[in-house]
Amino acid sequence: LLSVLKNFEGYYFIKFEEPSIFEYDKVPTLIKTRNFSKPFKRVLDFYGYPKYGTIDPTFFLWLFFPPYFGMMLGDVGYALIMLIIVLFLRAKFSKNEIIKDLTTIYLWALAWAIFFGFLYGEAFGELFYKLGILKPIIHRLHSASLIIGISILLGIVQVILGILFGIFNNLKLDDKHLALYETFRLIGVIGFIILGLYFLKIIQISIFLYISISLIVISIIGVILTHGFIAPIELISTTGQILSFARLAAVALASAVLAEMGNMFFSMVPSLIFAIITALIFHILAFLLGFLDPTIQGMRLQIVEFFIQFYKTGERVFKPLKKGGLNYVS
Repeated sequence: LLSVLKNFEGYYFIKFEEPSIFEYDKVPTLIKTRNFSKPFKRVLDFYGYPKYGTIDPTFFLWLFFPPYFGMMLGDVGYALIMLIIVLFLRAKFSKNEIIKDLTTIYLWALAWAIFFGFLYGEAFGELFYKLGILKPIIHRLHSASLIIGISILLGIVQVILGILFGIFNNLKLDDKHLALYETFRLIGVIGFIILGLYFLKIIQISIFLYISISLIVISIIGVILTHGFIAPIELISTTGQILSFARLAAVALASAVLAEMGNMFFSMVPSLIFAIITALIFHILAFLLGFLDPTIQGMRLQIVEFFIQFYKTGERVFKPLKKGGLNYVS
């Protein structure tokens, strides 16, 4: 910076100092991301950049959104058609940085969709399975309980991770009171999880029932003392946010049913022309919903269920010092 400022005419004064916690709102945010997660910064362009000093979520958007998309779509045939469209758009608008980033996000997502498609043994529903080309490792429609269980497990992992990030952010911002509240909330969530596992008979040792009740009681007392009498409602709401991840399974199963309905009607309709038209209608509908639903629900889980646990937006985005259209600070 000093060497660059020598090119400026006149005098200048520079003072370097770390901002105080009370100045964090005024500090512009600069996000430095890894190359593979950089395109996910586009999500923050719409939602808002994180406050200075707090956790940058772009890596975790890369970590969670593409697999969720793939888990919900899970069809090799639809994914390959989407891949062709994405590559076409990428080539057509090669100079558009926004399109480039968005298509990169979908390249990651479609790679996972193809992976899950082979896992489910699905390409245009069960068409290739019935032709003997694909064999499912996990049959989607016959493994609903497993898929629901995995969805809830992912919810547990991501919500707990979000609360931990919330504790970190509040400590970073020197808000120890709110960090303590978040800690009590975490204790309560763990208590409810153990209680749920006990009543589902996944854990059958009676001592875990008493442990879970103790954790919930400690949590309720703690959140009331730190956040008021309405806080237990927020605790229950957090448990509901975990259950919200069941939408992963719901969309995954609905997608499979819709695709299979197209194949089923094709075999049932006596007229070949009407059979083809009917099958095409169902497959086009399944294709469109296979793109929209995983996108909307996958991103909703990140923003509504994950970000809400910890994300604090800043007021300004860092813009480099410029002279003559050139960046002097990057």
